[in-house]
Amino acid sequence: LGCMQWSPDGKNVFILSNDGVLRKIAYPSLQQELVLETGGKAGWMQLCKFGVLVGIESLGQIWLIDGNTLEVKRRFAAPGVGPFGFTSSLKSTAVYVSDDHAQKLIMINIETGTPIKEFSARALQDEFGETIKKHPDSVALTDLAFPTMSPDGQYIFCEGFECLHRFKVSGENLIYEEMGPRIGSNVQSIFVDPESRYVAMPSGG
Repeated sequence: LGCMQWSPDGKNVFILSNDGVLRKIAYPSLQQELVLETGGKAGWMQLCKFGVLVGIESLGQIWLIDGNTLEVKRRFAAPGVGPFGFTSSLKSTAVYVSDDHAQKLIMINIETGTPIKEFSARALQDEFGETIKKHPDSVALTDLAFPTMSPDGQYIFCEGFECLHRFKVSGENLIYEEMGPRIGSNVQSIFVDPESRYVAMPSGG
């Protein structure tokens, strides 16, 4: 099992297995309604404004899939499509993809599959260095790992040097707002609650 996502109406669960099979399961009957075999190794899945985004790691692609029919609407090239390698939300028209080394985020237009802008960890820290709200125990922005957009589409959170970092989404720009303390050890993921009020960075293991 790779990952699971609830449909916005709570009537279905999308399940993506590591072998690239996407299933649409009805709730509460738990009956399989539809299945799509991508034929590749899957990395990650996110719901977005236009459907379901599935990362096909073995092809280096993200597929946009219709959430009602599971038909493939678009395929576009993207790096970093492994687990937690990209993020979007039901409020966003873009997907933010981490590169293979988690040093950059690439903003891609979902409707066209066209890259819009790149953000590097170093450039963001240099641009906003004087205005970033920094915890006394913070370190530095070394990576843009585990990019996670809040459900309301207003923020993106990343991990770097075991710290949690927050960026405000402003049109085609990211504003580096806050650097948290060094609390992560062997970080596994980042999650934001459905109402975009709380963020967690599971670590250890």
